[in-house]
Amino acid sequence: MGIERAGNQPRFMGASLRSLCLSTLTMQFSVFILLLHYSRVMPTPDGHRYLPSTAVFLVELLKLVFCLTVSLYEISLSVPQTTTATTLLRTLGNAIFGGDSWKLAIPASLYTLANSLQYVGISNLDAATFHVTYQFKIFVTAVFSVMILRKSLSGRQWVSLILLMIGVGIVSWPQESTTSLASNHHARVYVPRSSNPLREHFKIAGHGSHLNKRSATYEGIEEDELALNTPGMDASAGLLAVLGVCITSGLAGVYFEKIMKESPKATSIWIRNVQLSIYSLFPAFFIGIIFLDGETVAKYGFFAGYNSVVVASILIQTIGAVLAAFAIFYADNIAKNFALSISMVLSSLASFVFFDNSLTSHFLLGASIVLVSTIIYNTEESRIQYAPPPSIKIYSDEKSVQGEVLDMNDMSIQIPKTPLSQEETAMATSRPGSPNHKKRKNESAGYFPKYDD
Repeated sequence: MGIERAGNQPRFMGASLRSLCLSTLTMQFSVFILLLHYSRVMPTPDGHRYLPSTAVFLVELLKLVFCLTVSLYEISLSVPQTTTATTLLRTLGNAIFGGDSWKLAIPASLYTLANSLQYVGISNLDAATFHVTYQFKIFVTAVFSVMILRKSLSGRQWVSLILLMIGVGIVSWPQESTTSLASNHHARVYVPRSSNPLREHFKIAGHGSHLNKRSATYEGIEEDELALNTPGMDASAGLLAVLGVCITSGLAGVYFEKIMKESPKATSIWIRNVQLSIYSLFPAFFIGIIFLDGETVAKYGFFAGYNSVVVASILIQTIGAVLAAFAIFYADNIAKNFALSISMVLSSLASFVFFDNSLTSHFLLGASIVLVSTIIYNTEESRIQYAPPPSIKIYSDEKSVQGEVLDMNDMSIQIPKTPLSQEETAMATSRPGSPNHKKRKNESAGYFPKYDD
């Protein structure tokens, strides 16, 4: 697939696959969070909002179709051109369901649960609060990596994790002076008035009524009609959902990394994605669609509430699921989560453009801390994993008998030469004068002389 290896890092078209996956994942997650949040709070003209269970199922189905196509093409390159279609499909089936594929059922189920909880969290929290709470996943992943993968983190890496949490919190935490975008009819994107559910939940909201006063001429009645079709936000449910996402997704990512990197048989990353999708479809369909939302789907239809924004969020989430697997394969879970943290900064920058927010000093401070913590972690990671081995010096007393330095790459087995291998030294003893003693002629053997009768 055009992948070459230079040194210890695989490359694609001259670029490091590790850096390429992480940078692409950063951009993808930034766009995805904005679209997903807007799709959950945007007004619905017909009063029907799409079901998260159907979206989760479609994401896994699209990922399965895409990865299955690439896997089939990849296998076709490794077999003779005369191979029949039946043999090719049999080879693909053995690669998917053979070996340790059953182990993927555990992370697949956890990923499905995390994706479902993600919709609950983003529906009940604003994007900034969601990002702040979502960074708890970095600590969860680090703890699971130490416990399951036996990975050791240096002191600088733990410090970078703490700095990251502080920086993202500074960037994301809303200010007291921030007003809802819904109160401004010039806002280009509609956001409900309860744009800060945490402040409402803990009774620290700013002064003023929740609804604006309206004149007798019904000024702003269109905005009130839109608000009727906008769901309310429950901060408690949103916080619990995001914490559940962090725990389940962090555990699934570490377990998936353990399977891929400790498997005795090398398996393509595309095959791994196919295995994840197959095992994810069962809980997504039977538990999510049939058991939980079966009555609603039967009444309003599978695609009720779908529009272009929902379709775009599903497509971008599908791409992100594939990129996340690549990031775990070519990097690790903690590096992947750092990439998602940088996406928080990019999402905030995008909100300045699309949501008419103003650039503040606390954003600049938090963004700087996030970037510094990321540089510290990645620098330490590269120093530990990709440091060259120490040079081996051979001194003069470590030379062979002939005076030539032994080759370090010589793996042949040689019988060591001992003093007993030479005849003169073999006859030597510790008794003084024994090596120079010569046997006299007609001398009888033994220590005691023989007497003739």
